[in-house]
Amino acid sequence: MLTEEQFDSRLASVRLLGREIALLGSTETVITVVEILIRETDEKQDFRMLSHMVKSVSFQSSNFEQALQLLKKLLQGIQEEIQKQRT
Repeated sequence: MLTEEQFDSRLASVRLLGREIALLGSTETVITVVEILIRETDEKQDFRMLSHMVKSVSFQSSNFEQALQLLKKLLQGIQEEIQKQRT
């Protein structure tokens, strides 16, 4: 995974976190999280959650695009684990 993310440990870590969320959460919870992440990373939506993330203290050094990328990687990790469980 680290090579897939071009040795960016932050992106690889977020993907791993997504996989862990998929493993630890109940089916209902994981479905809800996926729905939220899909909505919040859709360019046609308002990016409401992202705007709050960028304003928060932990993301002050990050910009909007970086925060969006992290959410997409989190979603990717969840979806990868769901797919893995189905096969």
